[in-house]
Amino acid sequence: MNKKGFTLVELLAVIVVLIIIVFIAINKINESTKKTKENTVKANAIAYIKGVNNLLDEDSLVSTRLKNGIYDLNTLDEYGVKLSGTKPDEALVITYDYDLYYACLRYGQNYFTYHDGKLSEPRKKSCKHYSVNSDEVTTYAYNGSYHTFTATHPGYYKIELWGASSGCKWRNNTDSDGGGYASGELLLTKGESIYIYIGEQGKSGGGSNPYGGPVGGYNGGGYGGNSASTSGGGATDVRLIASTWNDSASLASRIMVAGGGGGSDDGCSSGNDGRGGAGGGISGIGAWISGGYNSQYAATQTTGNAFGIGANSTTGTDTGGAGGGYWGGLVTNHGNGGAGGGSGYISGLKGCIAITSETDTTPKCETGSSIDCSIHYSGKQFRNAKLKSGSELFSNYDTGEQERGNLGNGYARITYTGI
Repeated sequence: MNKKGFTLVELLAVIVVLIIIVFIAINKINESTKKTKENTVKANAIAYIKGVNNLLDEDSLVSTRLKNGIYDLNTLDEYGVKLSGTKPDEALVITYDYDLYYACLRYGQNYFTYHDGKLSEPRKKSCKHYSVNSDEVTTYAYNGSYHTFTATHPGYYKIELWGASSGCKWRNNTDSDGGGYASGELLLTKGESIYIYIGEQGKSGGGSNPYGGPVGGYNGGGYGGNSASTSGGGATDVRLIASTWNDSASLASRIMVAGGGGGSDDGCSSGNDGRGGAGGGISGIGAWISGGYNSQYAATQTTGNAFGIGANSTTGTDTGGAGGGYWGGLVTNHGNGGAGGGSGYISGLKGCIAITSETDTTPKCETGSSIDCSIHYSGKQFRNAKLKSGSELFSNYDTGEQERGNLGNGYARITYTGI
C-alpha cells in the first residue's frame, strides 16, 4: 500500500488558502463590527433628536426659551433633554418656532446632521463648517432712512459697513477724511431682523444751517460753519431697534458702527488748518492742526461731541463739521479749521467699550482691556471682527481694490456664511 504525503508546494498552497480565508473572515468581522457601531451611534443620534423634539413640545406649553435660537450641548443638558441612549459628545441645535430646524451631533469622530426631517449618514465634516445655503449677499446704499434685514436662514452672517466721508472727500497716499470700515460675523436665527443705517457723505458750499453753510451727512454728520466749508459724513451702523436715526433708544441699540469723516475748510486744503480727520477705528482721527492731526478733536470709545452725533461748527467761519460715529467727532471752531472723525464700534471686539444699558450711555468699563468690556448690553456680539479708520487701507465695496478710506456715501453688505 502506497502512502503518499503532501508535497511542500501543496502545503504552502493550503496555508495560503487558509490565510486568505482568515483575512476575509477578519474583514467581514471588522465590517460587521464597524456597521454595528455605526448603527448604534446612529440609533443614539435618532434618540437624541427625539429627546430634543419632545423637549421642544413641552417647552412650547410653558416657556419661550427654546422657541427660536441656537443651542449647545450644555444648554440642552441644563434644559433637560430626556433620552434612553447615549448623549453626543457635542451638539449644535437650531430651532425656529419650536421646530427643530437643524442639528449637528458628534459621537467620537462621527458627525451627524439633521435637516428637513432627515438624519444624514455619519461624516467627518465638522459642524462649524456646515452651511445650509451659503453665499447669499444683500447690499444696501444710502436712502435717507433705515433698511430692514431679515435672516432667511439660521446661522452666521458676515456684515460689512463703510462709513461716509466728509463733503471734501480729500485723500492722499498716507491719510484721508474718508469713512471707516467695520466687519464681523453675527449669529441670527431664522426670521430675526436687524436694521441698517447708511451714512450720507457731507456736503460743501451753501446750505440751510444757521450760518448758511451745508448741513451734515445723514446719521450724525455735523454741519459746516458757512458756505465756504464742508460738513461731516454720517456713520453707517447696525441696530436692534428701528426708529429715527437720532432716537436715543435706537442709537443705544447699535452693535456695529463704521465712523464718518470730519469736514474741512472751503478749499479742502491739505495745509495746516484746513483738513478734516477720518472716521474710526477704535478712535476717529482728529483735525489737522499746525502740521499734524490733533487727537483732541477725535471721538473715542467713551468721549466725543455726543453719543452718535458729530459736532456742528458754530462760528460762522469756514470750519468743517465733525463726523458721525459711535461717538461723534469735535470741531476746532476757528477760521479755516477742520473737524474730527467719529469713532467706530463692534460688540465682541477687544478695545471697544460698550455702554451700560438702553437708557444709560455710561461706559461699561473704563478701558477696553477685555472682550467682555466690548459686548453690547443685548448680548449680541460678532466673531472675526475687524475695525479700521478711514486713514487705513481696506477694500472698496464696489471695485474690491484696496483704498485709503471710503469716499462718498456709506454702504453695507451682508453675506450669509453658514454655521
